[in-house]
Amino acid sequence: MLRMCPCKGCERRDPVCHAKCSDYSEWREEREKMKNAMAAEFYDPLRDEKQKHFDNCAKLYRKAGFYGN
Repeated sequence: MLRMCPCKGCERRDPVCHAKCSDYSEWREEREKMKNAMAAEFYDPLRDEKQKHFDNCAKLYRKAGFYGN
């Protein structure tokens, strides 16, 4: 599980601290790894083709009046 961002409640925080804070950079790397792992788990290579097919079907249904139009 991802831990809370170390910036919350940090007393050393200033407007440019993300550029130099080691706690933040470690947290950011951990967060990016988790995001990439989740993206790889749920990635569907056919997603775009499925969406195009759905859009085309919906367009035909609307044109033919299947939705009570």
